[in-house]
Parts: sequence; structure tokens; C-alpha cells
Amino acid sequence: MRRFDYLKRLATLIPDTTLAVCNLQDTTYEWQHLRPSDGNLLRQGMGCVSSTAFGVARALPKQKVIALDGDGSMLLGLGMLTTLGRYAPPNLIVFIFDNACYFSTTRAFSPGGVQPTATAFGTDLEAMARGAAVKNAITVADMKAFEEAVNTSLKSGEMWLIVVKVDDHLPEKVPMPTIDGKENKYRFLRFVEKIEGRNILPTEEEKSFRTS
Repeated sequence: MRRFDYLKRLATLIPDTTLAVCNLQDTTYEWQHLRPSDGNLLRQGMGCVSSTAFGVARALPKQKVIALDGDGSMLLGLGMLTTLGRYAPPNLIVFIFDNACYFSTTRAFSPGGVQPTATAFGTDLEAMARGAAVKNAITVADMKAFEEAVNTSLKSGEMWLIVVKVDDHLPEKVPMPTIDGKENKYRFLRFVEKIEGRNILPTEEEKSFRTS
């Protein structure tokens, strides 16, 4: 099944105030199209998605945070699994969409075939997470199991890591986000200020004081 189909269903299951940290390129494009929100932190670099979501979850314990990661990205930063296992913020759900290849670089550098990741040769990200003390780690490969895992994780009050097996399909043709990283950052922080009911960025008065 396609990542797009899972993301489409996920968008209907999570609360409106959920903060989402997105993987590079196609995951960002699909998610922002399906669930446009200033609560989406877009285009995080490979190896940085789950770690960034972890930091957001720790800083904002009252908010639900999800990471939309990929197998290639997680494999680049496997040390993060030990951090997730150790601290396990209860407001965080990590999704790893595993298509067993580096799809973005495949299109750019290997148009005649896919560049496989280690999961194509038997690496088990769920098993690695459990070995790193992530208690709630699961692998799903169909929509029913996905829905059950999402609903369980949302209700559990504990951190979850959900590996979602997806096809190495061509991504859905959706519009690219029209905002750059800087604008996205400020929109995201303003969204957090709104749902938290407090200032994070300096006010105009604070800016004036700092420059006086």
C-alpha cells in the first residue's frame, strides 16, 4: 500500500492541534497537501526527523507530537532509538514509513532502478527499537493494522514507534508547499504559541528593549 494512503487516513485520526515533524521531499509534500496546518514542521533533514520531534515533545509535554520519518532517515540516525527508549516522552508517536529504498535519491541519481536501504536485506527497525528499550514498537503492513495501531497509541498515554511497510511507489502528484523553511519555522512557532497560550518568540516590546 502507498504511503499517501496511510497519511490520508492518519490525517483523519489525529487531533487538529497535533504537531507533526515531517521527513524530506515527498512525505512533506503529501502530508501538507492532505493536512495543511501551521502545526506541520516541514522538510527536516535525513536523520533529524525523529530527533526533532523528540525535542518538540519534551519541550511541549501537553501537546501530541508525531514524527513522519522514513527508513533511510532513521537508519542514518539509529542512535536516536536509544534516546527514545530511555526517555520515551508519552506525547510522542514516531511513524517510520519503510519503503526499503532511498526513493528521493533514486529518482535523482538512479532513474533505472531503486537504491535499497538495509531494510530491503532484512534489517528490522521494530526489533532494533525494542533492543533499544522502546517498549511500544510495532510493524504494520495493511490499513486495518495501521488504524488499530494509531488508535491504540493515541489512547495509551505512552510513546509509540510504528513501522509502516509501504510500496516503493511513485509519490502522489501533489502541489509543493509554497513556504520556505524560515516562514515555516515562524508559522510553526506561532501555532505553538496559540495552542499553548503563551509567548515563545519575542514580542515587539521585548525586541525594542533588546535593541535599546
